[in-house]
Order: sequence, then C-alpha cells, then structure tokens
Amino acid sequence: MGKRLYVTTECYPRPGAPHHCAFAHRQLVGAVEAGWDVSVGVPNGWYPPLVWRVARAWRHEKALSIPPHWTMEGIPVRDLRYENRVPSRWFNRPIRERIAVAAAREARRRRADVLMVQFALPYGAAIADAARLTGLPYVVQLRGDDVWIWPHRSPESLSAFRDCVLRATLVTGVCRALLREAERVAGASLGAVAVIPNGIDLDRFRPARDEAERTSVRSALKLEERDFVIICAGDTIVRKGWLDLLDALGSIEPPAPGTRIVLLGAAQSEVTEFDLHAEARRRAPHVAVRLERGLTGVELAVRYRAADLFCLPSHWEGLSNALLEAMASGLAPITTAVSGHPEVVTHGVDGWLVEAKHVDELREALREAVRSPEARASIGRAARARAEGVGTSTRTGRRLAAYLDAVRDGTVQEMADVDPYARVLAAV
Repeated sequence: MGKRLYVTTECYPRPGAPHHCAFAHRQLVGAVEAGWDVSVGVPNGWYPPLVWRVARAWRHEKALSIPPHWTMEGIPVRDLRYENRVPSRWFNRPIRERIAVAAAREARRRRADVLMVQFALPYGAAIADAARLTGLPYVVQLRGDDVWIWPHRSPESLSAFRDCVLRATLVTGVCRALLREAERVAGASLGAVAVIPNGIDLDRFRPARDEAERTSVRSALKLEERDFVIICAGDTIVRKGWLDLLDALGSIEPPAPGTRIVLLGAAQSEVTEFDLHAEARRRAPHVAVRLERGLTGVELAVRYRAADLFCLPSHWEGLSNALLEAMASGLAPITTAVSGHPEVVTHGVDGWLVEAKHVDELREALREAVRSPEARASIGRAARARAEGVGTSTRTGRRLAAYLDAVRDGTVQEMADVDPYARVLAAV
C-alpha cells in the first residue's frame, strides 16, 4: 500500500522566505524519514503565462508564484493552481469550491492516500470538500490563531471552521488545550484527536557550552558583562504581553549595584501595534531596550545563549515555539498560563507561570528570577531537560507518521491517547 500525503497550507518556506513556518516543514521532514512520500501545495490562482499583466488578480498571483521544481529537503512545494481564468465577480465560482476542485485534482494526480491541511482556516473547509470529492481521509493540524482568532472574524469563518474540524478523520493540535478550545468553538465533539508537538532543534537551541562561549557571544552582540539580559520573542503586538512586561519591569531593581537590565526583543516581522522604545521610555525608563526583527533560527539561538532570562507574557497562544526554544537553550522561562504553556512548564520546577494580564504576578516572578541566580540555574537545567523530553522535529514527525498510518488504515480511533508532554514530566 502507498504512503503518500498531500498537504495544503499557506504557511510554508518558499523562495524569499525560507524560514517562513519552518517548524511545519521540519515536522514533515520527520514524516518523510518515517516512510511517507510528502508533497505540499500552496493555493495560488491561475494566471496566463504571457498576458498576466492585464489583470490585477493575475499580477497578484504571479507575484506570489513559487518557481517550478522548488523543493525543501526533498519535499516538493508547488503552487496549488485554482481556477482564476477570468478575474471577475461574474465568472468566478466561490473560492472554496475552486480550491477544493484544485486540491482534489492534485491529490488524484499524486495518488495521495491521505490529505492534510495545516491550519483549520483559511483552507480547511475546502480540503474537507476535496476529501469528499476524492473519497480520501483528511487530517487537520491546529496551531493557534486558527482556533483563537480566525473563526471569530465572521459567521462564514466560524461555519468554515466547523465544517473543517467536525468532518476530519483526525484533528491534531500542538497542545491539549487547543483541542479543547477547538471543540468548544465547534460546538460539538471532535472525532479522533492527537497532540503532536512541533519539535525543537535541540542542537541549534542549546545552552552555551561554557562561560567562555557565553562571554564570546555576549561580546559579539555588544552586551557588557554588567548587563542582565531578558529576552522576549514575539511581534510587537499587544497580545504578546510587551506592555505588561514593561510595566512589570518598571519597578524591578537591577540584581546588583552597577548592573543594567537589558530587554532584548526579537520580532519575527514588521508587524507592530505600538512603538516599543517609546513605551519603554514611559513605563520602564531605567531598562535598556533593543529590538531586532527578522532573525533567523541561528541568530535567535545565539541570542538565547547570551541571555539570563526568557519572558513571554502572552495573552494567548497555541504553544509558543519561542518558549520551547528558550527552554532548550537552558534559559529559565517566565510565561503566562495560557493554552498549552501549563502542559510544558511546571511552575517552580522548569519555569514560572503567571496569569495573563496580571502585572503584579509577573512583577513578582521577575523579581524572584532576577534576584536568584541559583533558582535561574536550577530551573534552566530543568527547562533543558523538559525540552529534550519534547524532542526534535524528527521525533514528532515520526509521531505524526504513526497517526497518518492509522488514518490510512482506518484504525486511528484505536490509537492510544498518550500525551507527549506528560511523558516529559516523569523524566524531569
């Protein structure tokens, strides 16, 4: 029997953005290593090769087009060409229908055994329709915003979300809390579900080997010996908790005379809802703030090794990749008890958990962490062990592959419900 998976997603590495949603790609590489033939389609409308300039829709699709024969570590990534022959409201069928037909066509051409959609929205309902057209089972991977935010944008989005998750053969999530929330939003019980972590590059995200390496890294980043560095990774938007963090830091004293607190920010994109530096001057004027955007995984890993503490006071998440990477780097983390975070952080053991938007709690956790190098060191070691228990994307890709095997064979309901994070608890 074949083991061919066709994946539809809008979030995948591509030319010009090779690190875009790299976590999703790495997990599929693990599934390939476990024996699955994987191909990826990114929906993009058809345009005529020669006269594409005459219509705005065609120009848009041309700009987003992925070059032919593009691959990432052996996984072919192609445009999923849906009908866009006449870019006019009078001649186009609904986009859901057009994507469903295109996905069904590609699945047949690739002789797929299973369909998968990464994120329930915007394409999940179309893939549910493609599964019906082909008679194939399909899997939905939930990540976070596709549960917490996107279904609530309109009645149509909520309806599409329900269609997607309630008809799926299997719904996976990065944490148990996300699956519970998906069921609440859908308003009905899901079928087969599974928690499948994204996985962590444990070789890249690691503690400094010794004090000499740490000193060298800090020197290269122009950090002084006296600097106490707190790193926060996330776009400068309110829900990432930046303003809460600045308010909490506003009354935190440096750990020793002459020490300077440095807040090192790492934002993925240019998206911003406020001026971080202006807010820092107003809320925590004694804290030095540095913000860097668009860091690669290698660059971010170096900054984790230079830091003393990780803090991510998000208002909500799925399960933050940055949190897991910081833990793998041996950093003691302070984060909020939202969604999957309590599944990977045990308060006082391998991190500090505080309630979202509770500045007083956050301030007390920061004060304890800043004042106690012994606690930071102990918790940092436990955090690294916890991350090792979660495992690499190769391990989580194999877990995904095992579920795909069961989906293909019709035995997914018989899979043992083993929580991958619970296994870590016993190992810490």
